[in-house]
Amino acid sequence: MPQKKHFIFFRFTFIACLIVSINLIIFHEKIFFISKDIIPNDIYSMTVEGDKSRGGKSTATWINKNKNKWQCSIAYQIDFPFCFFQVYLSDGNRKGMNLDTYQEVKVGINYQGNAPTFIFYLQNFNPEYSTESDYGSFKYNRVEIANEEFINDTVTVNFEEFTVADWWLDKHTLPRKLRYRELNNIVTLGIQIQLNHGDKRNRMYSIDINKIEFIGHSLSKEQLYLYIILFWGAFIVMLSSIKFYAVLSELSFKNNNIIKLNKNKRRLEKLSRSDPLTSLNNRAGIEYYLNTEIMTGELHEYTAVALIDIDLFKNINDTYGHDVGDSVLKELAVLLNSSSRIKDCVGRWGGEEFVILWPDMSVDHAMKQANDLCKKVSSYVFDIPDNTKITISIGLSEINDHTDFEQAIKSADNNLYLAKSAGRNCVINSKIKN
Repeated sequence: MPQKKHFIFFRFTFIACLIVSINLIIFHEKIFFISKDIIPNDIYSMTVEGDKSRGGKSTATWINKNKNKWQCSIAYQIDFPFCFFQVYLSDGNRKGMNLDTYQEVKVGINYQGNAPTFIFYLQNFNPEYSTESDYGSFKYNRVEIANEEFINDTVTVNFEEFTVADWWLDKHTLPRKLRYRELNNIVTLGIQIQLNHGDKRNRMYSIDINKIEFIGHSLSKEQLYLYIILFWGAFIVMLSSIKFYAVLSELSFKNNNIIKLNKNKRRLEKLSRSDPLTSLNNRAGIEYYLNTEIMTGELHEYTAVALIDIDLFKNINDTYGHDVGDSVLKELAVLLNSSSRIKDCVGRWGGEEFVILWPDMSVDHAMKQANDLCKKVSSYVFDIPDNTKITISIGLSEINDHTDFEQAIKSADNNLYLAKSAGRNCVINSKIKN
């Protein structure tokens, strides 16, 4: 189920991102389109001038300043006489307009006259080469537009067409990196009418500037494609990482479940081999011990078997009740367990009968152990009213190369019967009576 959920999530995320990417590419022009109107706009200061500052006699006057209509009278006094219309874009600190996010400018002109070309210029202020009080130090980025291009009123010029005027570069000594177009801090822009050298005729022009608009895209197609490629690269890495993490999590989840199942299995196996009243081994526990410790034949040459029975236990149940009887069984279990070695197996065989397996112990040696148990039990004060004494009888036998456990337990049972017949509170094996 977790894998299925992750698969659905991956598929949904992939499809959603793919749709977004395709839409960004298809609708790039609309989504990232930006524009800035300079004209029409009433927030910028504008002026018209002739070439008198250069020693010429050309003049420029407003016809209707509110509608950006002006008149240029060209007089041949200097080489390349001119008039110009100019818009101031900067504040008092020469902080102009950054056009790096724009790609084109739309220029709309209606005019009367036969000027050969119009020069559209953008002046950039840079403290590395510009002085605030000297407009001539502002980098002069220009493009020439033939008059016939304005037949349809509006001309669109790509910023890549702008170059720095040669005359401006001749006047300024700049390092190579600063000799190219700069549009990141445009403080003035303008339109200039200029006659060619040698044309000495006086001319009159009427110009109506109805549109100057910067247009572009906040994100170019090239940038968009790059970002999409980077995004998909990161997206694939992210999804791979998430999927890898999900697989690890699922493996960890399954591994934890396996560990829990194994713990539960071991717990249940232990419970299945334990006597619920005394917590000693039950018959299944004793058989498990035999199969894992004794019957391998690798560690133990022989094993002594002791079958233990509580003498007159029925009288205890009948006299004091089964609660007291159960208490006696639990106390005896503690005594037997505390008197055994770590490698010994102590178990409840059933009812009031117990079994002890003593690996690497012969029956002869087990006699002493069993007798010590009888003395320990008979001297122990059980939690019984009237301080009634409890004794046990023990039948011994041995597991060896010629006798298996079933034979040994039958032999021990016979010896236990003999111990009961001999008066109880004693130990008997097939060879020795005590």
